[in-house]
Amino acid sequence: MRIVLAPVFAMLIFASPANALPGQCKRFEIPGSGIKRPDKPFCADMMQNAAGRNSFESCKIEMDGYESDMSAYLDCLDAEFKEAVSEYNGEVERFTCKAFGQHC
Repeated sequence: MRIVLAPVFAMLIFASPANALPGQCKRFEIPGSGIKRPDKPFCADMMQNAAGRNSFESCKIEMDGYESDMSAYLDCLDAEFKEAVSEYNGEVERFTCKAFGQHC
């Protein structure tokens, strides 16, 4: 009885001491609470339509950093999702094995 959990599950991740986060999640970890999305760039909301070149360039740098951070965050969620599915499937296999009286 193998299943693949829905990707939505990855959004419900919480860290616990017994279940460490994958390495790529460490930069997003809030000890004892789980993980946190990267903060949105403040400048995107504050920038005016007719912003000057300097304001635009400064905000573009922030937006590029945000894009990079979100990409790393999504890699983290993907790794955690894969680990969770693997752990679940392993437990199902172990349970099934024991349920049928096999040496596991």
